[in-house]
Amino acid sequence: MTAAPPAAPPPPEMSRPLPLEALSGGPVVRRITASPHEQTALARRFALLALDSLSAELTISRPRHDGPVAVRGRLCAEIVQRCVATLEPVPEHIDETFEVFFSDEPQPTEYEAESYDPYAGDVEPLPSGPLDLGEVVAQQLGLAMNPWPRHRDAPEPAADSSGRQRPLADLKAALARRQAKGSGDRG
Repeated sequence: MTAAPPAAPPPPEMSRPLPLEALSGGPVVRRITASPHEQTALARRFALLALDSLSAELTISRPRHDGPVAVRGRLCAEIVQRCVATLEPVPEHIDETFEVFFSDEPQPTEYEAESYDPYAGDVEPLPSGPLDLGEVVAQQLGLAMNPWPRHRDAPEPAADSSGRQRPLADLKAALARRQAKGSGDRG
């Protein structure tokens, strides 16, 4: 029995392909604004309640024909996520700069750790076809979002006797009470 071929990745929610040949004349500047349809698709991808706006201003450069590609930009977005404690809507304004590099040179392995500079930033593999700037912006949005959004009225996580935050302490206590109650019903 043969294994099924791997599924093709889904099409990007917001695609803005840039042929690498466009960089031969020097840096290229692009402004990207998500359409309402793209906003809805990206909101679904990132499990947002809403993505009200998304735009980015990008400068793409490749100093050498065979060298790495640099994408530098500023991302602005208005999103709404669910609070991790209350599930209430939490609006967030995002305004961040970013820098991403793409290269077809192999990345260092763990055995080359002594020559690897962890502060140099990550380098993504350079695509064989056009560079999709829309996907670059979508990924940067995912990185810029607050991973633990909390509503302003959400209770603070429980703390232990040393004052360290213990966000699961209340859940642990509730589970212990539930188990104690359940074991008492069996007797």
